[in-house]
Amino acid sequence: SNPEGGNYERYRRVVYGKHDAYIKEWAKDLKRATAPSGKPVIVRYAHESWGTYFPWSVWNFDNNKYFFKQAWRHIWQKFKNVGAKPRARFMWSQVHMRREIWPGDKYVDIIGATVLNFGAQRTWKNAKKAADAAAKSARKLAKKPVIFVETASHYKGGNKAAWIKNLYNRAYYAYPFVKGNVYLDTDEPHKLLGQPDWRLIKPDNLSALKAYKNLANQQRFRGVIR
Repeated sequence: SNPEGGNYERYRRVVYGKHDAYIKEWAKDLKRATAPSGKPVIVRYAHESWGTYFPWSVWNFDNNKYFFKQAWRHIWQKFKNVGAKPRARFMWSQVHMRREIWPGDKYVDIIGATVLNFGAQRTWKNAKKAADAAAKSARKLAKKPVIFVETASHYKGGNKAAWIKNLYNRAYYAYPFVKGNVYLDTDEPHKLLGQPDWRLIKPDNLSALKAYKNLANQQRFRGVIR
């Protein structure tokens, strides 16, 4: 068992100020680190909190939807108090776009959406439909910039290279408010949770990696955080 379990994952402790010293220190460090360039940093707090698979889930310990929102606003306010907010972009990142855990338009700068194609492990998702669903779900919640913060596809069950190309192009051309697309290039979920191996080096013919490199070399897919 983890002796620290429930210490940092409980929203109530954040709301009651138990971690204020750390939050302020982190915010001040962000402010100092970004001073030379003036470029912002994305703060992605308690991502995918509606699910049950992370310890900070709204369903674990004494967490709930109310305390999640209060904790979010508490951290946002601490960043503002130390002057770090102008360089911090708070990203509300969820698989399930649930209004019950929306902190409020004032407290969110970016919406992070997850677009995963489990392929042969479940059902192969059409890339365009997957992009449509994620973009529309996020936009329905609030008119905020959106980043597909975890995009990935299985290499079994369909053409992964084509899927990546189609999804990136669909997001770019159909949804101007989708400002970024981050590929989840890791096999960690595969090892820990039995998910597909999301890495771009799969399949072994490297077709997905080649497709991604081709997209990355295109000017329209290069941007900056504002």
